[in-house]
Formats: sequence, structure tokens, C-alpha cells
Amino acid sequence: MRFDILLFAGARQAVSADRVTVDVPNGADIATLRARLIEVAPQLASLATRSRFAVDNRFVDDKHELRDGVEIALVPPVSGG
Repeated sequence: MRFDILLFAGARQAVSADRVTVDVPNGADIATLRARLIEVAPQLASLATRSRFAVDNRFVDDKHELRDGVEIALVPPVSGG
């Protein structure tokens, strides 16, 4: 399966793009997607390990199984003041 992962804030700046395309095998979960993202865009390694993923606008955990056609976003941690 192929996914365009939407990027925001520091993740977007790290790769100078608003999305990264990642291929994963059928039945892959978020943990697999995270590992593959780091392989494809190693400059996201530190941020990807601290960020959450949203699938179709809902936060999911690493065990969430992906299905074709969903929208995925990497949501970096937010700091505020």
C-alpha cells in the first residue's frame, strides 16, 4: 500500500515538503509505517519517534492496522506558553 503522509510544523520544515510518500505491505500497522517513514526520510527520525499519527482525522496507536485509501498525518508534539 502507498500512503502520502501529511506533515506539519517541524516535520514539514525538516523535509521541505508538506507530505512524504511511503510504501508498506498490506496489513501494515502504524509502527511499520513509522519505521518505513524513518527509512524514507531519515531527517524525520527524532521527530517521528515523538509524534502521533492521525488516520482519517483520529489519533491512533502503533497497533492500528492500516487500510488502503485512508488519510494519514504525522502530528508533532506541540509546545505552548
